[in-house]
Amino acid sequence: MAVSHLEVTRRTPFAADYERVDGKLHFAVDPGQPANTRIADLDKAPRDAAGKVRFWADFVLLQPAARERSNGRLLHFVVNRGQRVGIEFNRYTPRLATLPPTDEIDVGDGFLMQRGWTVSMCGWQWDVQRQPGLMGLEAPQAPPLVALAAASATWAYAVRTSALSSRRREPTRRRTHGR
Repeated sequence: MAVSHLEVTRRTPFAADYERVDGKLHFAVDPGQPANTRIADLDKAPRDAAGKVRFWADFVLLQPAARERSNGRLLHFVVNRGQRVGIEFNRYTPRLATLPPTDEIDVGDGFLMQRGWTVSMCGWQWDVQRQPGLMGLEAPQAPPLVALAAASATWAYAVRTSALSSRRREPTRRRTHGR
């Protein structure tokens, strides 16, 4: 997917002499590109003047505050259900699923930060509630399908009953594979 631009909404100091950058990644994709044909209903979504479908996703970037501390590597991970509770590979404390989402990110033991890694996270699910502490994707809305004409349906079925005491009752036969 093509990132058209990056919108920074917050920039704050973070633990271990790092900087936290929050924002939105804006995307613009061409429905006609073969790689994009697998995206459901993309061809039905509204397009801009250039024929691209636009949408955005939340992101967080954790990077060394001093560039010389960076090892030049980025670890990107996809959050689950919009929750960014800790940094992967940093042995963070597991958080109970029953707790409300939080904007805080657990640094854990700082393994990646001690080695100068930049870490990014991005929302990818469109159905995540919009609230602090959760990351999601604002997907384009395809127009509703043409209203179906009201139609009546007729269901035909037959009920076969047989009294248990009936002599004509046949036992149910079970079919097994290979027989």
